[in-house]
Order: sequence, then C-alpha cells, then structure tokens
Amino acid sequence: MLYQYLVLVSYSKAFHIAQTNDRMNLRNTHHRYAKVLESEGNIPLAVFNYENSSNYRLEVPRLLLSLHEDLGEYVRRADDVELHKWWGNCLKTCGNFERAAEAFMKANDVFSVVQLYCCMDRLQPAISLCNETGNRAACCYLAHHLAKMNRIQEALHYFCRAGIYGPVIRICKQLGDSEQLLKVALLGNEDDTVEVADYFKRIPGHEDKAVMLYSKAGRVSQAVQLAFRSKQYTTLQAISESLTKLRDPELLLQSAKFLIENFQYDLAVDLLAIAKRYQEAIQICTEQHVPMTDSLVEKLTPPKDIEDAERIKILETIGEVCFNQGEYHLATKKFVEAGNKTKAMKVLLKSGDTEKIIFFAGIARQKEIYIMAANYLQSTDWSRDPVVMRHIVSFYKKGNAIESLCNFYISCAQSETDDFKNYEKALDALSAAYEAVDVKNENHIDIISPAKVNEIKNRIGFVKQFLSAKTLYEENKTEEAMLLVNGLLRQPNVHHSVRIGDLLGFCINHYARTKQWKAASRFLSLLEKKVPKARLTFYVDDKTLQAVHDAIDVKLLESDATAFLESTAANNEHGVEAKDDAVSIT
Repeated sequence: MLYQYLVLVSYSKAFHIAQTNDRMNLRNTHHRYAKVLESEGNIPLAVFNYENSSNYRLEVPRLLLSLHEDLGEYVRRADDVELHKWWGNCLKTCGNFERAAEAFMKANDVFSVVQLYCCMDRLQPAISLCNETGNRAACCYLAHHLAKMNRIQEALHYFCRAGIYGPVIRICKQLGDSEQLLKVALLGNEDDTVEVADYFKRIPGHEDKAVMLYSKAGRVSQAVQLAFRSKQYTTLQAISESLTKLRDPELLLQSAKFLIENFQYDLAVDLLAIAKRYQEAIQICTEQHVPMTDSLVEKLTPPKDIEDAERIKILETIGEVCFNQGEYHLATKKFVEAGNKTKAMKVLLKSGDTEKIIFFAGIARQKEIYIMAANYLQSTDWSRDPVVMRHIVSFYKKGNAIESLCNFYISCAQSETDDFKNYEKALDALSAAYEAVDVKNENHIDIISPAKVNEIKNRIGFVKQFLSAKTLYEENKTEEAMLLVNGLLRQPNVHHSVRIGDLLGFCINHYARTKQWKAASRFLSLLEKKVPKARLTFYVDDKTLQAVHDAIDVKLLESDATAFLESTAANNEHGVEAKDDAVSIT
C-alpha cells in the first residue's frame, strides 16, 4: 500500500502509513520525498526531509554546493560533530586554517586544532590547549613539532605527557642526560626499562641504575649478576624484595649469603627455601628467631618427592621451631604431616584450644591420645559443661583407661556433693564407677586393684546410708534416721563420701526441731570447729542457727563442748565418734 501511494505521489498518505504501520520505511519515505522536493526547487523543505532521513551529512552539502548556497552557515547552525569535522577538513584542504580550526573546536577535535596551530606557527595557543585538555595525540604531535624546532626540554615534557617514552629515551641518550633517562625508564614499559638498563650497564659508574632497572623490569637474574659483578651491594640490598623471583640455585645461595651478612634473615630464609636448603633455612629461623608465619612454614615444607625419612625430620624440626615460638597450631600441623600424632597432641594441649583438642582426639583414634585429651579436659571447668563431661567419659573408655575413668566418676560425685549437695547424682556417678570396674573383660582384670574396688563400694554404701537417713526422716522415722547418721559419724573416712558438715547439720536441724537445744548447741560447736563461720549457713539455715543461739548462750557452753570432744573416740581424718548419750535420741 505504501509503495502504491509513492507511485501515485501521494506522500501525505504515504507518511501516515509509514508512521502508523511501516516505520521501517519511514526514513526511506522522507528520502524519496526530499528528492521530489529538490527536483521541484523547494530547498528548505528538501533539507528538512533529508535531515529526517538521516542522510543529511551527504545530501545536504551536495545540494547546497550545487546551488552555490552558503554551506558554512548551515554547518554552523547544525549541532553535529561529524558534520563540523567534515567541514573543518574541507576548509583545511582549501587552506582556510582559521575557519578550519573553529570547525574542529566545535567538533572537539583537539588533535586537529593543535595540528593547524603548529602549521600556522601559533605555538602558544597549541601549548595552552594541550595543557588544558591533556590530549595524548595532540601532546605527541606538539612534542614532535617542538623537537624539530630544537626546543628539546619542552618536547620531552610533552612526550612524557603523551605517555610516549621511546623518543624521550632516544633524545636523552643523545644528550647524555642520565637523570632524565632514569626518570623516563621508571615510567615506561618493560621494554623501555630494559633498553635504558642496557644503556646504563655499558657506562662505568652507572651500574647501580642498571641493577635497579633490571629488577623493576622483572629481570632479577640479570640484576643480581650485574650487582655481584660490579660489587653493587647497596643496590642489591635495596632490591632484596625482588630476590624471591630468582630461580638459579647458585644465585639464590649467593644472594642468601649476602642477605645474612646484612642481617636480613627473613628474606634469606625465603631464598634458602626456594633453593631447597631447608635445614639451613630452619637453622637460621632458630638462631635468629625469624617469625614462623603460615607462608614461611609452607615455603619450608619440603615436597613429597624427597626421601621420607629426610622429609619427616625436616617437618618435625619445623614443628619444634613453631612450638618454641608459641605457634602451636602451626606446630601441630607439621607434626601431623610428619605422622607424629602423639607429639602433635602434646603441642595442641599447650595451646589450650579445647575445641580443637576434642576434634583432633576424635580423628587421631589412638588410645594414648584419647587419654591425653581426657586428662586435659579434666583440667577445664568440666563440671559446668555436660558436653565436656561426656567427652571425658568417652575418651577414657576409648583409651581403655578404666582407673582414670573411675577416678573421674569419683570426682563427679565429689563435685555434686561439694558444690550442689546433690547426693542422688553423686550416687549415680559412684555407681557408674563401680560398673566400669565390674566389667567382665580380660583387658580390665589387672588394671583396677581390689583396694580401689572396695573404696568405691564403701563410698556407695556411705552415700546410700545418708540418702536412706534423709528418706526415713521425711517419713517421720526420726529414730531410725538418727541411728543411721550417728553410725556414719563413727565411720572412718566417711568425709570422702558424705561431708561432715551435712551430717552435723542434719543432727542440728533435728535437735532444733525437737527443741533439744543443749544437744543442738553441742553439735553446732562441733560444726564451727570443722567449718569456717562464713560457711555455716551452707549446712544449717539462718533461722535454725538463730533459734539455737537464742535458746542457749553458746559462749557458756564452750567448756561443755570441749568436754564432749575429749570424751569422744578418736576422730579419724575428720570422722567424728560421739558418745552414745550425746548422739542418741532423747
């Protein structure tokens, strides 16, 4: 339909169809219509349609030139960079440099403007424009122009501003300007740096500059060789950080020796490690106390392709150095790599990292390590951490350390009574200890002595007797309960299982409850001799203590309490043997 209207020269309908249904051909429609308008002499409307067809850069200049119209005026009004640049080239070709420079400025073509200024010998505007814009192409052109005019220093400046260092190096070589040449070499790329280094190498007295430049360019071997050949030791020390890039064993050892002489031990160790002189490197670490870091330890770790015995020896030596410096985790890692898990665990125990100790014991799967880990865990605040307690029990069982397990259960029982007065849990712990020693296993028969077994039985018996007394008392069977308590007070070593304070406190509470104040005060006097006054309330509550003191003047009864103590049987290790009439229920 669009082409039918174009054939019929009905452009209004053609534009309507193109805008609504066929926008792909809209520009083509404008171009056809512009051609028609051009043939009819309607120049302004033709220009408008050429612009809408996006062909104005070609068609409008052609049209205006053919009609001898002022093309420059049209270009000045147009806001098109490409058109301004084209117009500037046209004017330059015609020799109209001033107007061409204006067109190039509107096109923001700094290079072309500077080029025209140089052709017109207007250097000051060209220099100002380069300084303002920093355009590299313009600076380079200006530098070449200044060099032709023998304005060398200015030319060097603009070459450097353009980042073009090759001509600067060539000119500085011709002038013998070593200072400027060194600055340019440090700014240039690798090839420029090597070129200048080669130049300085051939000039006596400038070898230090060559060494530094070779190092900067990554040619460390050439730098070190030249430094030793020309005895530039000061410069070699300055580039010591780059020496780790060396791969020549002879140069590595020579450089390491130099660094050791200049007290740069850490770098010397790095070089010896690269040269695979591990023992020498480790010896320096030991003698000069070089800090053992993760990266250094990895460098000192020999590869797996060397002899096993030698590798193990090196790894253990590294581990010992790390241990001496307090780097316990690094030491552990090296001992594990050497296959010495026992030594690794000893180092790890020194670190005090409970979490890692538990983890390592779990993966090591060695009886000795299990026992070491359990022993360590007992030194922590295990009574407040059930997880740690379970690990202790598990490790002792896995390590077949039954006696240690029994002692731990006994410690658990002691903790329950001393800290929490929980004799039920204490009985559970003691029962677990007895179960451990009572296992019918040949591996355990000779481990636990009969005396130890009897001790556990006695402890269980004492605790059970005390718990029975408490139960009977709650059931109002006070006479039976007091008989049990009095029996416990006569037992030697009862304090290992049941605290004397709990037994005496039991009696005090009973006598206070039954208002037998004289008997209560006697037992209170005994308690005060066994327990600091600050801890009395741990066994007898304040109310009961006050009631006893109110009923009887304790000071007047001190002589009676002394007589009572002298009349009792011998007290074996804190045990108390009371007279029948003193402890019997009245």
